[in-house]
Amino acid sequence: AVVSTQSTGILDTFNHVIAAAVETEKTHLMLSDLMPLIARDTYYRFNPQIKEITPLDEINNGVLTNLVQQTDSFVRHNRLAFERCARALVTPSPLITEPEGPRPWDRINRLL
Repeated sequence: AVVSTQSTGILDTFNHVIAAAVETEKTHLMLSDLMPLIARDTYYRFNPQIKEITPLDEINNGVLTNLVQQTDSFVRHNRLAFERCARALVTPSPLITEPEGPRPWDRINRLL
């Protein structure tokens, strides 16, 4: 019998893409080194330590319940950091200004 290795290759590629997308340690270290003063007030990293690696397609209710419990614990433990981050997100930035004149979406809203 001939076994196709294509599905394994696709799965491996997919797993590598996911691993690269969620690898935040290098970015965190770079931002912390390059922006020590700014990072303290505007850069937030929430990186819960999950006790076991869980596949993205996990369907076991026990495993998913455990993930929810770990997440709840992480949020409770880091409540103040989440509040500071939320405050920073809703505070207008002095670097971003509204464009002069009518905005395109204002015209669309009037037409609706």
